[in-house]
Amino acid sequence: MLLNNFFKKSATLIILSSIATTSFFPLRKLNALDENSSSETVKTKFTKEKINLNLLQVNPYILGPGDILSIKVINAPEFDQNLQIINDGTILLPLVGPLFVEGLTITDAQDLIVKNLSIELISPQIQLNLVKQRPIKVSLVGEIARPGLYSLTSSEMTSIEGGPNLTISGVPTVVDAIQKAGGITKLANLKNITLKRKLPGNKNEYKSANLNLQLLLLEGDQIQNPFIFDGDIIIVDKASTFDQNTLKIAKANFSPKLIRLYIVGEVNKPGYIEVVSGTVLTQSIFMAGGPKNWRTNKKNIQIVRLRDDGSVYKKRFLLDLKKPLSPNSNPTLESGDIILVGSSFFAKGTDAIKQIGEPIGGLVSIFSLYKILGD
Repeated sequence: MLLNNFFKKSATLIILSSIATTSFFPLRKLNALDENSSSETVKTKFTKEKINLNLLQVNPYILGPGDILSIKVINAPEFDQNLQIINDGTILLPLVGPLFVEGLTITDAQDLIVKNLSIELISPQIQLNLVKQRPIKVSLVGEIARPGLYSLTSSEMTSIEGGPNLTISGVPTVVDAIQKAGGITKLANLKNITLKRKLPGNKNEYKSANLNLQLLLLEGDQIQNPFIFDGDIIIVDKASTFDQNTLKIAKANFSPKLIRLYIVGEVNKPGYIEVVSGTVLTQSIFMAGGPKNWRTNKKNIQIVRLRDDGSVYKKRFLLDLKKPLSPNSNPTLESGDIILVGSSFFAKGTDAIKQIGEPIGGLVSIFSLYKILGD
């Protein structure tokens, strides 16, 4: 009896030991992997994102008004012809009449045509092809220079403010659409661009994918620049934090190449100037001839910006040549910005004395006026 109890206890200890080994050792190994290979986790997430974008690219084409279809009826060439989808979404099918095909894929439209031709013909077999595609209309919203609805074709010219004309050749992509809309704003978050795409059918349903155009810009990952379909919606979010790649993004070919600024106050060449996109505050002042040595108040440099909603943004900065790019001390500028370079206290005083002294003319010198006022 004692021997049996001993074996039972031994067996229990062995089982518990096995459970402990199989349960806790992998857990320790997993924790070590999490701590030492965060880059692997990021890599896995990035791979999943690529898979989603690849699936987005294999979307079937959805028919709509303006498309021209070629229909061939096997063993009945007299019915072969091109059919255009008109504004109400229908085609005029021989023997059948108007047939609504808008919102269908080519395969679904072919099945629908066969079903309707079967009423008049015995076991009809057809070939349906798209011979001419309608222009692609996409909506761009958010941090876009000129948000709105745009139409793109497989061959046209686009341009971005201050940049050269760009030729679209082939099926247009997301970047082509952004270029058509004048590029992005300085506040655009290229890491989080949403592409919404309409699903087949007429229920007005969409699926979406997130794009990271910063990967396209910095790493050349072209899968982040998919082809666009008619009815796509491209949403460019606003960046919530400052990114160290701001200058590189600003100089990309989906940003304006040149921006126009107006600099007034104590600089040697005040007025309008054109500068490259991504120019920062300190650079713009020197492009306007630099500050006037003793007249410039380097603690009173202001940026005035007229917002789209009608409000005015105004912020004061300190002119410090040692400051790197920073939204709080040396920000990048936007087209239309007004830079006010303030006057020093001594310059203001001199100007005031000059205005007072001018009517007096030769009766008293400015030096004498100082003495009079001093007394």
